Amino acid sequence: NLGRSPRARTAVLERTLQGALASVRPQTEVLADCAEEQVRAYRELQEAAEGSFGAAGRRLGEALVADKVLRGEVQARWQDFVGTGQFFRGLEPTVSRLRDRITSAVTGRRDSADLLIQAILSSIVVLVREQAVRASGSTVDTWQELPHGRPVVERHPGLGSLPAGFDQLCRQRAAEWAASVEDTVRSVGQSKTAKARIMSFGVAGVSGVLMYAVCAGAGGTGASRAGSAEYEDRLAVHRLLNTIFGPEATEELAASARRRLLDTRLSLLSRAREPFEDALASVAVSGTQADDLRATVRRLEGLT
Repeated sequence: NLGRSPRARTAVLERTLQGALASVRPQTEVLADCAEEQVRAYRELQEAAEGSFGAAGRRLGEALVADKVLRGEVQARWQDFVGTGQFFRGLEPTVSRLRDRITSAVTGRRDSADLLIQAILSSIVVLVREQAVRASGSTVDTWQELPHGRPVVERHPGLGSLPAGFDQLCRQRAAEWAASVEDTVRSVGQSKTAKARIMSFGVAGVSGVLMYAVCAGAGGTGASRAGSAEYEDRLAVHRLLNTIFGPEATEELAASARRRLLDTRLSLLSRAREPFEDALASVAVSGTQADDLRATVRRLEGLT
């Protein structure tokens, strides 16, 4: 009779406990394997998003500082700004001739300078949006091809679209970049010579030329073919900036503006990626969950 035999009761309890522990161990191992699979699936989805947006960042970085901004409307506004398509052609490289020719065309052109800057910013926004859309679409396509990614896409049907307010944010960040360039031009042009030249051209005019040079690429010539009209125009732009600031200061100004523009690119693509990060967060599991479960199994084995 178990009720009258403590030893018998203990034996039954031990057998019951061992049986329960024996059944828990394989179940826990299965759970640990499932947790590991979830982590692998999560990382695969994460890597797909990183790959798509990383490639978009590289393409966008190249586009922003290698002539692609300076197309269409920007080029038309540039011609309005300098007065004629022949403006920079055949300029003598001497400081006095360059300054005189540019001063006569640029002085008082605040409106055309503003229009040039707005065209540059609009072109930047278009390029950012194109790459954000491409990266989002590529990520969705990759996720849909993965068995563990398809359910995530189905639960988040808006993943293929850019976040609400993205276009407005792009315009805002582009405007902030332009304002930072103008602030830099003002702060750098504190020497008597530079200040006089900037006043002659106007802060907006000099800033527009600097933005144009940054988007044209290294040395102000970018991908333009040597000897072409575009090449000569952009080489003259670089000479103009050297005339105003000096070669060393010009290079520092352009490099600083370029860095800020490329940082803006990264922050905007990061914003476009946020819906994917939110979707991943909904299926995330602890990376240590499998190890924790297996550690529990080992402790259980120590009890038997």
